[in-house]
Amino acid sequence: LETANRSNAEARKTIAKLHSQIQEMQVSIDDEQRQRDEIREQYNMSERKCQMLVTEGDEVRGALDTAERARKAAESQLVETNERLGELSTQNSALAGHKRKLDGDLSQIQSELEEVISDHKSTEERAKKAMADTSRMAEDLRVEQENSQHAEK
Repeated sequence: LETANRSNAEARKTIAKLHSQIQEMQVSIDDEQRQRDEIREQYNMSERKCQMLVTEGDEVRGALDTAERARKAAESQLVETNERLGELSTQNSALAGHKRKLDGDLSQIQSELEEVISDHKSTEERAKKAMADTSRMAEDLRVEQENSQHAEK
């Protein structure tokens, strides 16, 4: 009986020890499951973050493509604008030369006009003088004719 009691006590100790080991293993399993769940959650968050980064990368590439097309269009427009500016500068230079020529012609015409006006005034004054002289001479002639008629009588 004593042997049976010892065996029983030893078996109880073994059972208690096994039970303690089972509890420790259960705690360990629970910890590992919790860690696995946390790691799985971190993995899922990393996957979502990775997907967001991929989407953001695609958006950035699209924006870069759009910006590149806009840059090329702006460069093309700049080239066209520079060509137009060159054409307008050439036209402006030609017009400025033509204006200088017309200004010179206008100055020449104005001086010719002033000369003609001056000549006209002097001619007009000479004509007035000539008319006054003619009038005076006609009066003198009339007076002489009257004197001569009086003298003949």
